[in-house]
Amino acid sequence: MPSGWLRGRLAAAAAGALIGLSLACGTAPETPQLLCVEPLGSVRAEKPATFRLSRRVRCEPGLADLACGQDLLFVAQEQAEDAPGGIFVLDPWQLSTLGQAPRTGARLVTAAASAVFGLSAGGGLACCDVAEHGALVLAGTTAVGSATALAADETDLVLGWPEGRVSVHSLPLGPGAPPRAACCLGSAPVAALALCSGRTGRFLYAALDGLEELIVIEMDNPSGPAVLRRLDAPAAARLSASGELLLLTARGEDPGGLFLYDLLDPAAPRLDARIPLPGCVAAALLGRRLFALMPEQEGSGPNRALLAVWSRES
Repeated sequence: MPSGWLRGRLAAAAAGALIGLSLACGTAPETPQLLCVEPLGSVRAEKPATFRLSRRVRCEPGLADLACGQDLLFVAQEQAEDAPGGIFVLDPWQLSTLGQAPRTGARLVTAAASAVFGLSAGGGLACCDVAEHGALVLAGTTAVGSATALAADETDLVLGWPEGRVSVHSLPLGPGAPPRAACCLGSAPVAALALCSGRTGRFLYAALDGLEELIVIEMDNPSGPAVLRRLDAPAAARLSASGELLLLTARGEDPGGLFLYDLLDPAAPRLDARIPLPGCVAAALLGRRLFALMPEQEGSGPNRALLAVWSRES
């Protein structure tokens, strides 16, 4: 059953290519051709926005996360027997590979300024500089232990931890440098993080594993990061900030999908809409394009995924 905060607000909504990551040939499973955005805010649009499927590619095993930044698409691939693992940077229009940092085994990826960070299951943090034409240059790797989430902007890298706290690290990272600040959010593991800068300052958005809330943290507080408010929200698997929008990828399939928050006032995110895409692993927005990593259906091999791209029509 949908959680209490959402019950009564949802309505049902209707139902290859080349990429340097190495794609399998064949017919891809059915993917919704049209995504109708379901308004959830207090002001309902006369004509809800729609996204039409423009590209759909079947990827090799191990793709685990994606992020947008610097007008580029970054994809994380976990290391496995049949996959070298690494961070890949793609042209978001052609979905062709522009650069890669292989064998970093990234399961989470975040982009900031001219750098991209990948976090591996083994606790390794890879930092790559994004050079001309999207080439990736591995700047270094750091052991960060049991970190569960990450986010970055021009000045800071934020890591989430199993005991429910976040630590803030100044960029560029120095070898063995301690965090400059920390903040306790609760007792559950940190599941997802996103950073956003607005007219009123910098804010961190966080979700704890299995909890139906979105936590807003003020980053410019003189005494260190401070929890500003906690909002009812779906349990999140991923968070991604893009301009004045926050994209929450819900964990599981009920209610499932993607939830859009308006960040016109970044200190008080406002739930605006839902995109019905249950089962989505990770998603990101770049301009009028929506990128989503979707699991393939049975019989497609272990851990295979689809990278689907929808273009906003209205």
